[in-house]
Amino acid sequence: NGFGLTYMGKKNFPLAMEYYQKAVKIRTEIGDKEGLGWTYNNLGMMGGDKGDPKVGITYHLKAIKMREEIGDKIGMSASYGKIGMLYLGLGNFPEALKNYFIVLNIGEGMKDKTIIANAYEGIGHVYSIQNNYSEALKYYLDGLKIAKELNNKLAVANLYTDLGSVYYKQSNYTEATNSELAAIKESEGFWYVGGIANCHLYLGRINLAQGKYDEALKYSLLALKDYKYLSAKQSTAMVNIDIAEIYERQGKLREALGYATRGLDSVKQL
Repeated sequence: NGFGLTYMGKKNFPLAMEYYQKAVKIRTEIGDKEGLGWTYNNLGMMGGDKGDPKVGITYHLKAIKMREEIGDKIGMSASYGKIGMLYLGLGNFPEALKNYFIVLNIGEGMKDKTIIANAYEGIGHVYSIQNNYSEALKYYLDGLKIAKELNNKLAVANLYTDLGSVYYKQSNYTEATNSELAAIKESEGFWYVGGIANCHLYLGRINLAQGKYDEALKYSLLALKDYKYLSAKQSTAMVNIDIAEIYERQGKLREALGYATRGLDSVKQL
């Protein structure tokens, strides 16, 4: 299982699958249902990483079966949350909501505030993508309140980032800016490069929408640096296109063309 995780992290999916299958075989032989839950969970995550969410969902359902048999409700809630995320990526919003509400029911039954906060954030994601901003804000704010009570700085930072994205979509640029800056401040002292990259991305867009091109460029270039560091190719392509738009608005068409071309080349490669 450890080798599977290592090769999955290196994106060597064939070798990861080989080792996960060995783990499943041994754990089945010795009746290790808890271990099977973890290996199936990892196989589910690999399905998502490979861009095959339906396979990921199949393995997460197997993980849930194992975890249900041993009464591992925390593990079940994690698996249902990952299924919700995969359905969200597929654009199947009813199934995404269904699974996030299962997570919420588990959390409420256990009176586990961490699980409840995770469910609120997932539900908020679905409503945000559906442009149901009032519901998205409601669940994000409820999640933020719990995360602050738990002093969970990572969750607080994530939820501030989420709030900023909704405020941006509502053209509430003051609240959007405050939320993204709050996310960056909360993240001080721990590894949060991906989250900060998203904050920089939205701060670039917020300033662009207000015609503050120098500030927009500053934050967009920071986002580009962050995404390149993370080898996040899709996000790198996206921010290249954002930078092209900033230069276009400034009338700097040569620079705009350069960034737009890099963005297009990245998208084609993906």
